[in-house]
Amino acid sequence: MRPPQPFDDVLPAASRLIMLPDSDTPPSRPAAPIAATESGGRQFENRVQALLGSNKPGQAHFMDLLLGHLHDDLHLTRVALLLLSRDGTKLGTRAGKGIDEHSPIRTLVIDITGAGLIRSLLPKSQALWIEPDRYRKYEAALPGKFKSAFLHESFFLMSLQVSGKPVGLVYADRARGVNRLDKVTYIKFKSAILLTGRALTYLERQKQQSTT
Repeated sequence: MRPPQPFDDVLPAASRLIMLPDSDTPPSRPAAPIAATESGGRQFENRVQALLGSNKPGQAHFMDLLLGHLHDDLHLTRVALLLLSRDGTKLGTRAGKGIDEHSPIRTLVIDITGAGLIRSLLPKSQALWIEPDRYRKYEAALPGKFKSAFLHESFFLMSLQVSGKPVGLVYADRARGVNRLDKVTYIKFKSAILLTGRALTYLERQKQQSTT
């Protein structure tokens, strides 16, 4: 059974993102006060700005936009969004790109109460790039379910924060790609997740203001 969803409006759409193609970019309106945090993400930033300016954008739309950017623009062949349960004890896959229909990644649920490395990434916005020659250093700190689901020794991991609170992790690799992971892609990967977190924070604050 998958863990509960921390976002009020994301479950119905995000649960289908693995099968959905990238959605069309909504028409642009005056930009919201969000800025890219690192170079190389101008195109993605423009899409985020356009989505913020569209009519009633949902959190799931930003998740879909992020995953599509990582998979299609950065050529990361497998991308997975793992979200925290409401009690903060589990991480479960909610959406992804480039994941096989019968892959265990789709139904992955990790108990993070004892998951050292995974748990250590969550408290603040931080990323990790594991390469094959460094994998052994981290292997013992990775949950068994995580290792058996992804079966790869080179990947990016980063926590996703909204309003200063962790909501999950984003995983990405090039398990089926010709090229290895590289520094430029890592920087863009981090920048995109940071920007998405800021956009979701802005969206959450707008929602709170509209109800007060």
